[in-house]
Amino acid sequence: MRLIDIADHSEVSIGSLQHRFRNRSTLLHSAIVLADEKSRKRVVAAFSEIKGSWQRLHAQIDHLAGDTTHDTETGYWLELLSASSRNPELYEAMHTQQEYWLEVLETNLEQGLDSGELRSALDAGKLAATILALIDGLFASRVFGDRYQDFAWVRGLIYDAVHALVQQAGTEANRTESA
Repeated sequence: MRLIDIADHSEVSIGSLQHRFRNRSTLLHSAIVLADEKSRKRVVAAFSEIKGSWQRLHAQIDHLAGDTTHDTETGYWLELLSASSRNPELYEAMHTQQEYWLEVLETNLEQGLDSGELRSALDAGKLAATILALIDGLFASRVFGDRYQDFAWVRGLIYDAVHALVQQAGTEANRTESA
């Protein structure tokens, strides 16, 4: 990740970045914390208005999978993961973000399973962990070949796998137009 990329993306000058952050690790940590805070605010607002666990699950997957087709974002994400293995503060920020998303998914899935709206052979915790791992893994796999560069294909694969794991009560097939 280059400083110029961060400056362009955040719309601040390189000088401002250099003045504010002593080193790259501090900058990465601040970037992930700020992005996470913004994401959480959007999530709380967006998901609270969606009625039904099935619809919320789709909105959560759409949010987590994103709609990016930019290799730059994939590279940033992989670089953050790599850097977090060497930096305890960055690791904690990434871990906190992962735990937050596990909780968001698990809470929604648990509500859906408890109400009977959703069905699955797995409990809510295992479903949430599997869905998040699937999204993370497919996101990372985008660097490995042309097949994974087709974002519609990747999103469809995510939905197919999720629909195999969890079903909406009263339906045999759970394909959606967004898949």
